[in-house]
Amino acid sequence: MLVRGLTLIAVLAVLALTVMRRARNLQRLSYEGEGPLDSPVSRALREFLGVAGGVYLALVALNEFLKLNVPNPVEYRGLSFDPLAALAVLLAIIQPWLPPTAHRARG
Repeated sequence: MLVRGLTLIAVLAVLALTVMRRARNLQRLSYEGEGPLDSPVSRALREFLGVAGGVYLALVALNEFLKLNVPNPVEYRGLSFDPLAALAVLLAIIQPWLPPTAHRARG
């Protein structure tokens, strides 16, 4: 029970760090427009969910195309989850720390 609680706290801490990193990255960009302004945290959360959702949809499409046998759901330490969704969230968490090479290539 203690390990489960510590795992939950660790996951929430990593998510909080990711959102703060995204907010810091978004704060560097200037936003000029009309209407209500979003806070950097709300924009970071929206971006995080968008990235995770997009990666999940791509993984599901790839899984269907390749006809992979991915177990659904997986149980780990009493927690049941979709492995593709977990991979999508993991990739969305590490995305802010990856170098922005795609932006440089577009020029």
